[in-house]
Amino acid sequence: MNNNTIHIKINDSELKHRLDGFGEQFFKAKISALKHSAKVLKDSATDAFKSSGISNNPNPKYNDLLSDAIRISRVDEVDSAIKVHIMGVRSKGSGTFRLRFFENGTKERFQSQLKGKPLKKKRSLGQIPNGKYSFFDTSIARSESNAVSAFNETLQKYIERAWNNG
Repeated sequence: MNNNTIHIKINDSELKHRLDGFGEQFFKAKISALKHSAKVLKDSATDAFKSSGISNNPNPKYNDLLSDAIRISRVDEVDSAIKVHIMGVRSKGSGTFRLRFFENGTKERFQSQLKGKPLKKKRSLGQIPNGKYSFFDTSIARSESNAVSAFNETLQKYIERAWNNG
């Protein structure tokens, strides 16, 4: 009978040392990969916003630009998630809240008074049609595959570095 047995001897202490430090390194790698992929999505949304035709000029009423509404949230460590949104900030003097109206549209508004006196017939003030400037949803859909590949590349780079330096 032919006995082709291969014996591999692994130093348990070295393997345990590498695996103990690997859990923390994997967590850091996952967080970094999430941030990197969110940056890809944010850059894509910013480029789409710039090409949408919406004015990004400074408005004297507000202390920031409309493009500052495209933001990345903090990493949710429990769910391992990060969000890219156009909700802006709530700080005093910020006008970033306006960007969501360009994305989602508004209902038609009417003026019923002029200088405190009621009008006989309400006057239309207009509306932003739904989907006219829908730059955010389309840019996220287009760059989703790039964000996934950026996540995978960053995660792989960090894991290889942790394993080789362990």
